[in-house]
Amino acid sequence: MKINRRHMIMGATALAGGAFLPLGAFGQPPAMSKYEFELLTEIVDMIIPTTDTPGAKAAGVPLYIDMMLDDWYSPPERARFLMGLNDVNLRSPCGDFLSCTPDKRAAILRKIDDPEKEGYNFFRQLKELTLRGYYTSEIGATEELRYEAIPGPYRGCILFEDVGRTWAT
Repeated sequence: MKINRRHMIMGATALAGGAFLPLGAFGQPPAMSKYEFELLTEIVDMIIPTTDTPGAKAAGVPLYIDMMLDDWYSPPERARFLMGLNDVNLRSPCGDFLSCTPDKRAAILRKIDDPEKEGYNFFRQLKELTLRGYYTSEIGATEELRYEAIPGPYRGCILFEDVGRTWAT
């Protein structure tokens, strides 16, 4: 087989680039099943939907949460989070969350969103991860918030109407 320089460069680029891709880019995310990842994707997209700016799904929040579960959570913490995620299906009158209508999905999430609950609260943790993942993404920082890589002078007192969006830090 004859290999020319172009094929060699393409192969080397593919090898080098593959090292920087998340494991989820090759199929099933590492911390959860394919179904759990689909369920998570739909829920985070309900938390931050696409409006005049892209939503959580477009910002890659599901992959961010999966990476957090895989890299930073201990096995018991990961299991508790996934149990909470699967509990969403147990509460579903449709058999599973993904087969419900958008109104029924919203009702299920409102039911588990209990800010008064003491101790571990799955939905509170999911919202925190979603917000952190969204606002630290490129989309969240540059399209939802205003971001300047090199900020200008400090102006301490300006009207919100003058800027139109909150500034990313």
